[in-house]
Amino acid sequence: MKKRHSLLERQINQRFGGEARIPEALRGFVEDVDAAYREFDQDREMLEHSLDLSSNELLQANAELRAVFQAFPDLFMWLDSDGRILAVQGGQNDRLALPDRIIGRCIQNVPIEGLGGRFLGALIAARENREVVDFEYKLPIDGVERNYEARILPLVNGRLLAVIRNITDRTHAEQERNRASRLDSIGLLAGGIAHDFNTLMMVVLANLSIVQMEANGEESQEILEETRLAVLRTRDLTQQLLTFARGGEPIKKTTSMGDLIRESAAFALRGSKATFDLQIDPDLQPVEADQGQMSQVLNNLIINADQAMPSGGTIRIVASNALPDECSMTRSLNRRCVKIAVIDQGVGIAPDQIDRIFDPYYTTKGRGSGLGLTTCHSIIQKHGGCLAVNSKLNQGTTFTIFLPASDSSLTPSRPASRSMRQGHGLILLMDDEEDVLRSSRRMLQALGYEVVCARHGAEAVELFKAQLDVRPFDAVIMDLTIPGGLGGAETIELLRDIDPHVKAIVSSGYSNNPVMANHLHFGFRGVLAKPYDLRRLGAILSGILAKQDDVASD
Repeated sequence: MKKRHSLLERQINQRFGGEARIPEALRGFVEDVDAAYREFDQDREMLEHSLDLSSNELLQANAELRAVFQAFPDLFMWLDSDGRILAVQGGQNDRLALPDRIIGRCIQNVPIEGLGGRFLGALIAARENREVVDFEYKLPIDGVERNYEARILPLVNGRLLAVIRNITDRTHAEQERNRASRLDSIGLLAGGIAHDFNTLMMVVLANLSIVQMEANGEESQEILEETRLAVLRTRDLTQQLLTFARGGEPIKKTTSMGDLIRESAAFALRGSKATFDLQIDPDLQPVEADQGQMSQVLNNLIINADQAMPSGGTIRIVASNALPDECSMTRSLNRRCVKIAVIDQGVGIAPDQIDRIFDPYYTTKGRGSGLGLTTCHSIIQKHGGCLAVNSKLNQGTTFTIFLPASDSSLTPSRPASRSMRQGHGLILLMDDEEDVLRSSRRMLQALGYEVVCARHGAEAVELFKAQLDVRPFDAVIMDLTIPGGLGGAETIELLRDIDPHVKAIVSSGYSNNPVMANHLHFGFRGVLAKPYDLRRLGAILSGILAKQDDVASD
């Protein structure tokens, strides 16, 4: 018989002694037992090997699972049936909670006061109904209010999993989309009203400028000047409506924001108790901007900062070059930006008001239209940038503008002339509004021009052809939109077919057309935004007829 299994050998020695002989009758039985022992050893070795493999695989799986949890920005918390936190994974980039502070505590007691009931209710519903329960809440983390989403999932044996996600960026993006939708809706109405109002003001301002030109006497001139300024202030309010109207486009050119900031700060704080401290990067990159609209933004923000400090103080304005990832709205630009921060030391904005400050007609002041910040927000959006706000009650407010930097270089600008530019020549004037046509003709005649009028594009083309061999028109001024007829955009193509060198100016009281923002691309030499007066009309015509196309703009 071959060597017996060691365990069987020990048992025989204990039972019969080391020298005992196994009876022949029991030899087969002993061999069967020996074989069973050996088979048991083989099974045990296989089991141990299998367990060893399973342990390694389990360790590997656990390591991979931990890596997955670490990769997620979410915070995962395993809870017992009472909501006590047993383990925590993930959420390493968030200051929501640290494991050494929350393990062993009940999740309903971890958040700030007032949220415990919501967590407890979600735990009970998930545990008893075996369903996923989620809700959103806010927490102040490091002094900044952030938005979170909690999702409670039932596991086995009464245990639960809580997944906490920071949704601050998503919430802000949704707020931006909702705000943009509201602006579009109101803009449809506001734009139409503003366009009609501009047409009426065009007549008032044109006739007023003619009367002022011819009036004698210091008192008469003073009254007329006060009236003109009142009309211009009304025009500015209408322009605010147009700015956030749907489709309104800025008329951009390469601009130094540093110069605009200096001018706006000096103008807005004239006579104020507040002072300003400018910190402008000497290497500040230029931007592509509508200078008038950007001045409006800066003036509004600086005036708001001044009003937030009724006893006076210092308004800091910091302008620097920045990377696009400093603002969530400009990350997709993948280019450098210009960052402008207007910082006050005032009363601040209450948390329940800060989400509404960009809404149309919302104001916390006793006076004001509630359009200032709405307009600022819309202007910055239309320039491809974003406007952010950060405020604490009784500690101050910071408004931060991000604008895409321009790839173009600044060109020196010529100072604008304040004198009335008289001229001579034959002008073709096209407009469907009889009052506008009449008042614009009077201004042109007062400046020394001869005028022929047309009420739509087809008539303008026929007049242009008729004069070509007799006395060609020196310039053409066309309204952009003619209901039921050819407007300026269609007519310019027909005129250029007749004369590729036609000197045409586009005019409109509504900036919802890209022609107004990019008139050169469409074949126009200049642009006149309604309402305009004698001085503006004379300056643009003078530039056009002198072939100075770069100054022939509004």
